[in-house]
Amino acid sequence: MLNLLISLGAGFAVGALFALLFSGWGYGVIPGLIVAVIVFVVLGRRVLKDVQERMARVQRILTPKNPNKATKPRIDDAVAVLQEGIDKWAPWQFFVEGQVCGQIGMLYYLDKRFDLAQEPLEKSSPRNWISKAMLGAIYYRRKRPEDMKAAFEDAVKYSPKESLLWNAYAWCLYKRQDRDGAISVLNRAVEKLGNEERTGRNLTAVQNSKGMKMKGWNEMWYQFHLEKPPQMQQQQFGKR
Repeated sequence: MLNLLISLGAGFAVGALFALLFSGWGYGVIPGLIVAVIVFVVLGRRVLKDVQERMARVQRILTPKNPNKATKPRIDDAVAVLQEGIDKWAPWQFFVEGQVCGQIGMLYYLDKRFDLAQEPLEKSSPRNWISKAMLGAIYYRRKRPEDMKAAFEDAVKYSPKESLLWNAYAWCLYKRQDRDGAISVLNRAVEKLGNEERTGRNLTAVQNSKGMKMKGWNEMWYQFHLEKPPQMQQQQFGKR
């Protein structure tokens, strides 16, 4: 990445200068390292500032000007702002692409454009557990169980304290008739989470071959579009 190369170049130049002045490379190592670190931090902050400003722009784009008026979120405009950030900074800074791709994939997923969401979610950082769980949900829909498991395993590796993540993983396994796999995942969740009531209830339910209850996570669960919110279910029942 360009920021790293520039930092190393600046450090080498300063180290060489000190070595020349004091007639020995040993005198240039520490000054060179200090300059390299300082330059890398300064350049990194420049990238971070721009990315944060883009996130704020995205928030403004997606926030309706009139909350009382039903308007479709401007997802494509928001994605364009984020994609411009990737094109600008990915060659310069490590991890920028993975972080921003996760945001793009999540926007497409929330808009139920799963085909467009898949590729950026695949590139997203595993530290963003929501993006990786959404990727797992896409593979669940497409009946790709091994890819589904890999996506969820990436997520739980870096976010082992997220109860919804573990339960979403187990829910997908259980719905794909892998009861033993769901029990195994929930047992692992209990080890990581301790006495988390919702997880314990779901483990007992799966052990008794009963369905898992996910509504305890409210909108955090329904954002995965794997179950309809209760209000929507009631509306559809009323129409029937």
